[in-house]
Amino acid sequence: MSKPKKRGNNQGSIYQIKDGRWVSAITVGYNQNGNPKRKISYSRTKKEAQKKLVEAQYMYQTGQLTQEKLQDISLNQWLDIWLENYKKNSVKAKTYISYQEMIEFYLKPELGHVKLKDLSIIQVQMFANKMQVSPRTVQYTISILKQALNQAQAQGYVNSNVASSVSLPRQAQAKARALSATEAEKIFSVIDNPIHYAIYYSLLSTGVRRSELLALKWENVSLKEKTFNISKTITKDANNSWIIDTPKTPESVRTFSIPDKLVTVLRSHRSEQNKQILQAGNLYNNNNFIFCKDDGDMYCPHYISRRWNMYAKKAGIESNLHMLRHTFATMALQNGVDITTVSKMLGHKNVTTTLNIYSHTLPNSTEKAAGVINALLP
Repeated sequence: MSKPKKRGNNQGSIYQIKDGRWVSAITVGYNQNGNPKRKISYSRTKKEAQKKLVEAQYMYQTGQLTQEKLQDISLNQWLDIWLENYKKNSVKAKTYISYQEMIEFYLKPELGHVKLKDLSIIQVQMFANKMQVSPRTVQYTISILKQALNQAQAQGYVNSNVASSVSLPRQAQAKARALSATEAEKIFSVIDNPIHYAIYYSLLSTGVRRSELLALKWENVSLKEKTFNISKTITKDANNSWIIDTPKTPESVRTFSIPDKLVTVLRSHRSEQNKQILQAGNLYNNNNFIFCKDDGDMYCPHYISRRWNMYAKKAGIESNLHMLRHTFATMALQNGVDITTVSKMLGHKNVTTTLNIYSHTLPNSTEKAAGVINALLP
């Protein structure tokens, strides 16, 4: 027997009772005494109870659909149900917002009017072919539709997932461009703000993402042990505000060694920061960020990118901030650091991701192999 799982207002609950049946219940109003009125349904399985709860939620939210009519809902309506009940509390806010955007910008205008049960493979294929956006955006949009239809299939509203059979455009893997030593020196020579210099030097020295670096606090770095511990990132919440959150993947949480030269830069930066804190007094919001605004609050990642673009333009070099990450990886790989180590330091999900991006930067090992075999031949 399971305890009721708490949800938000009017989202209902599902739990198992002593006789083995599953109960789905939702509050639909209150009586004269202020006690809640509950719509309760009993099911033999948890899956069936979940289906009944979704139906009850939709009936409550719309105030007009009966259980029978739920079978005739449009894709528009199902996408709203899917987002609210299956994704809102199961993915990060930034991901949820991106789902909303793809649905509102692309899926609803073209396919939203179609009844869920009538949606066909050819309709989805024609929609994908018609999208005048990058292959990556097409793939992402269809992947969202696939997820929504998978849930609809699990609930018994459709017999198959028509989005699974769609042919998608291939996405060419862009080769990562790294800065040359001369280009990097030119840009760093025009950076006249010590804090900015330390930020960009840290990115170049470690390859971390800008959102990871700006979320770092002094307790996450050991200047004595010469290590970084990446466990947080800056991201957007449901209100589109910047917050500190955990990374999307477990692989992004990592600890690694940092170069001696970076340790020197960070020691100098911390000394200057401590002076600034003393001067600001009570006006300083001491959040213990390694890199922050003059008042102690965290930087906006976009600001750091814009400033880098400004410095690069001043130096006469075409560059964006992400190139510092590419430059770190390229320097490491071309100077003998193995691909697995580089992948872990970058926080990639797997080595395949690293190879797809940086394989063109690896030394030509076939020449070495040919030389080894040549020496062994009779």
